[in-house]
Amino acid sequence: PEPLSSLAARDMRCPGPARRRAPASPLGLFCLWCVGLGLRRPAPLFLLAGGGRGGLSKTTTLDPSRGTAYSAGTRVLTQCGRGAAQTAPIVPPHLAALPNLLSLLRVLAIVPFIALFYFPRPWAPNACGAIFGLASFTDWLDGYLARRWRVSSPFGAFLDPVADKLIVGAALVLLPTCAAAGRCHIALLAVPAVVLTLREILISALREWMATQGKRDSVKVGWVGKCKTACVMVSIVLLLITCRAPHRSAVFDAGLALLHLSAGLAVWSGAIYLAAAWPALATTRLALVGVVLNGSCAQTGAGGGTATTLHECLLKNAEREQLAEEDAVFCRKCKEHRQCWKSIEMWNLPSQLIIHLKRFGRDRIDGPLTKIDTPVEFSVDLDLQAYLAQPDMDASYELYGVVNHHGSLGGGHYTANVFVTSTSDDGEGPTPPGGEWFNFNDSRASQASVEDLDHRAGYILFYRRRAKRRL
Repeated sequence: PEPLSSLAARDMRCPGPARRRAPASPLGLFCLWCVGLGLRRPAPLFLLAGGGRGGLSKTTTLDPSRGTAYSAGTRVLTQCGRGAAQTAPIVPPHLAALPNLLSLLRVLAIVPFIALFYFPRPWAPNACGAIFGLASFTDWLDGYLARRWRVSSPFGAFLDPVADKLIVGAALVLLPTCAAAGRCHIALLAVPAVVLTLREILISALREWMATQGKRDSVKVGWVGKCKTACVMVSIVLLLITCRAPHRSAVFDAGLALLHLSAGLAVWSGAIYLAAAWPALATTRLALVGVVLNGSCAQTGAGGGTATTLHECLLKNAEREQLAEEDAVFCRKCKEHRQCWKSIEMWNLPSQLIIHLKRFGRDRIDGPLTKIDTPVEFSVDLDLQAYLAQPDMDASYELYGVVNHHGSLGGGHYTANVFVTSTSDDGEGPTPPGGEWFNFNDSRASQASVEDLDHRAGYILFYRRRAKRRL
């Protein structure tokens, strides 16, 4: 079933009173009483229409501003067989931004946190530890409230993980200075701090790259990562409140042990994330090799520009592309509209391959249509193994014809270069020996060679597969 927040937005007017399976709950009667008070901007109120065992029941949504009632289906959960029902919690509009506010406060707390760390007062370490402890608590609280209230925003999704890393990173930089008081060797604090910092940088970059591939869920936070985060935050609090103590205490040793444990968990969780992302990383190896062998991909405009290659065009054609926001698809798992990613892959190889180069285009959407004279380097031999979605024994092709376009958008002329073979050639498999290249220009045909192929005017390329078998 869809969430109540989306179902309540539907304009499904009931011709009569809302149907109920059982008498309204006390909470529903209280909501009706609140509506009777004439609140100015009440949030949508959900009145559970019956208890009983788990199943699909009806929910009545009351909208006092319109004086109408809406019916919506919702899943009723039971607890211990007593029919305790749960519905989507109600969040007042002025509290919807509270999770983002808590994340923002964690970022702002870094300034007093650093100031108190160096403040020369006996109570400063305890205050510093209290600030970090409260920040750690809000890390859990903002996520809980966002899930409980079912509120989310792009700003919150960006700020929440960044706020955690900023204040933890500040603490890890400051902790090695505790060794100056003779509590322990500086390496016991610096080494785990370096491990934790490098791990955060690596996994953050990995998640960002996986998000561009549309596979961020593959590296979502697991239980090992959550244990690492908890150990880091507890260890930092223990080390902060004991860093200026006159003598080394058991609390400091416990914090130091937890810090080393969190470093080990960081390495473990990092290995898990890399193993989960490795299939996506390995699939890009062939594409990267193609870019290295054929040079960097050139950005060319409609009026022509730096020469490119056929392999670079194929790589560009296979790039992942995110659909526009207006083409978003409703996800049944997260109950939200998501911008999907699309890509083009080759699954079957034909015996005859025709490649059409886009020789006419625009520099911008509203720009004029012009001729693209960018030279495209194409060879007689073409191997498509790197562009296949599934492996194939033989993906090699050889060129046997090129259609050329000379001129501009207003007027032009077409010619062709063709590899002519004997009449016994059926077009399947490799070309037989003894063939020659010819240039065809209207009624004129002249002998040519591979060197005569015009890479600036090449428009349509014709390849034949060397192997006769097909997938």
